[in-house]
Amino acid sequence: MKKHEFIAKIKLIIDSRENNIYDFCKECQKYGIPYEIRKLNFGDYSFYFDLVTFENRIVIERKSGNPIEGGGFAEIKNNICSKNHSRFSAEFERAKNCKNLAVLLENCTDLSSMDLVKQYKVDGKRSTTLSTFKKAFDTFFQNRDSNRIFVGSDRIDFLFADEKNRLSIILMYFYKKILLTNY
Repeated sequence: MKKHEFIAKIKLIIDSRENNIYDFCKECQKYGIPYEIRKLNFGDYSFYFDLVTFENRIVIERKSGNPIEGGGFAEIKNNICSKNHSRFSAEFERAKNCKNLAVLLENCTDLSSMDLVKQYKVDGKRSTTLSTFKKAFDTFFQNRDSNRIFVGSDRIDFLFADEKNRLSIILMYFYKKILLTNY
């Protein structure tokens, strides 16, 4: 299937609780991408393809923030390190059976801006790599409740975008995943 064939059959689902929803909707309108705004059980974006919903099978959770403060990494750091981390944990607990889950990290200029990673040492050394970030992410979930079914970075795709290319990153992720499914 070619990309234009995919785009002709897709309709985005945008979670009604998503921040800055109207700017994203304007971008969808600008490029003729149909969308629906409603509550998703987890995540911020999913889609219909050929009128079949993928909202529990292919989902993106968006994390954003001020680029000067670390962008999406800063939001995850706040989600993990704040006293209100139970909401963040619950979101991923609801997503545990999702086959294709991605975290879209916005406004992250490079891996050295990852405040979260700088708090963790792996094998006694500080590191600013994506693998270290994933270990920190995994540690958060492992330390929450060892009896839960673990949602870890091995089951999550990490995507990077800014507000200018968010729509194209989302569409490309969904396109690649639909090609890999037995839709």
